[in-house]
Amino acid sequence: MFKILCQNYKIWLLISPWFCIFNVFLILYNLNESSNAGEHLHHIRSKRSLLNALQATDLKWSEGQEEAELFKKLLKHPKVSEMCADFQQPIQGEEGHLENNFNQFHLVQVHMFISPGQTVPAKEILALRLPSLSCKFSRQLSNHSKVRNFQETIHMFQNLQQGHNAFKVFPPNHKKRVCTQNDLTPFGTLQLIRNGEFLGNVYTKSLSSSIRNVSLGSMVNIQSIPEQLHYQSSLAFSHGFLEREEFARSTVEKSLPNFAPYSMNANLNCPKLDRYSFLVEDAINSGRYMYKRAHPSTQELAKLFRSQPVAKSSALELLGTLLLYFCNKLSPACFDAKPGAKCLDVTTEGLNTAFKMADSYIQSISLDPMFKDISILSTFPALKQAMEKMTNIDKSAFFHIYSGKYSFLLYLLRTLDVRVDNVPPAASRLVLEVYSHKSENATFFRLLFNGKDVTANVLSCSTFGNQFSGLCPLSVLEDYMNHGILTKFNSKTYEQACR
Repeated sequence: MFKILCQNYKIWLLISPWFCIFNVFLILYNLNESSNAGEHLHHIRSKRSLLNALQATDLKWSEGQEEAELFKKLLKHPKVSEMCADFQQPIQGEEGHLENNFNQFHLVQVHMFISPGQTVPAKEILALRLPSLSCKFSRQLSNHSKVRNFQETIHMFQNLQQGHNAFKVFPPNHKKRVCTQNDLTPFGTLQLIRNGEFLGNVYTKSLSSSIRNVSLGSMVNIQSIPEQLHYQSSLAFSHGFLEREEFARSTVEKSLPNFAPYSMNANLNCPKLDRYSFLVEDAINSGRYMYKRAHPSTQELAKLFRSQPVAKSSALELLGTLLLYFCNKLSPACFDAKPGAKCLDVTTEGLNTAFKMADSYIQSISLDPMFKDISILSTFPALKQAMEKMTNIDKSAFFHIYSGKYSFLLYLLRTLDVRVDNVPPAASRLVLEVYSHKSENATFFRLLFNGKDVTANVLSCSTFGNQFSGLCPLSVLEDYMNHGILTKFNSKTYEQACR
């Protein structure tokens, strides 16, 4: 075999056998690399991808400066900027800051529910191929110190776990050459680090002087559902939230399903969720109706994007793939499986319509009675755990981080009667802050979604107006959990409601 391979290179009679063997191994190595690349053949993309994915400042387009200028314009689209959370812009949020009479209250506990950062969509749509993205987190993503030392800190974290890690079956971050479906992308990791850092800085400043000098690491409880994506998301967020040494010594607890308290462990079986939750989950992720394998008509989008295959995908699916390109500064690639196929004609008008359709769809399904049922049954355990901690502040950690599914945040909002008007971006956060009054024996809370105070929309909190500086008495939430949340099921217990 060696002789045949060397003869193909016409060097068998000219060089030594040892050099020939070296060439053979080189050939075999290249064949192996080609084989590995073949595993991701469906990720091979059009030549229209932009170079220098995240650091590109002088964008180049293979087919002309005019298209490059158009792409720059699309990147500045308000909804694209919002969904991609451009890391060049500072994060905004009202967390940790009361507008009025803030001296009368002090923060006593914080619950942070986070969703994963950007991931590769689970489905490759007909109209647009998925881009080929490296899954290795690079120091070049940002000059920020939190980003640049992420890999080293993760390595420290692994070494200090010493076999006590409840998630030892999962790697803390990806080292794959190419991200595949449902993988957390490096940009998604970056989003979570920035969110965590923003909240860490905010709450360090807002803590009372008596505990300001206490390390955040000793005040944090971190939980994640037992899935790799959410475990990795919890680490990225916590790395941003904590100082480097504190994070390296932190631990992530494996939560019970839906973040239930351990007191509910024996009563977590919920047949109603088992029967119907997949319908709602699929509707949120795919943009298709809950009761049939169809989606709102996208013939208008097919015309705007000048691609008939667009009509075979929902607006949510189309935007999911487009945002994967835009957030990573890549031009949407051609679907070139068929001879003569044309690239999508992505325009501002097309994006406006796609986002409008997706937002309208989310609004519509969130108002469906089935959605409300699944929301309550999915979040009751988590709210019960949070309620137990809020009513036993002295015996619980100050900060609680919960890393769960994207849909879980929508369920929490719906359970608390907060309207969902738009498609939330990746790396969303829902924060519940607990305050005590400095002179009166009373406890209050407020709810913030992606930095916006939505407390006035929670249950009956609007009836209090600005009476308590925009805060809502904790008794409102406590009464809802003890008496009101399960009434629509004509049940007094979670177990009965699940039948």
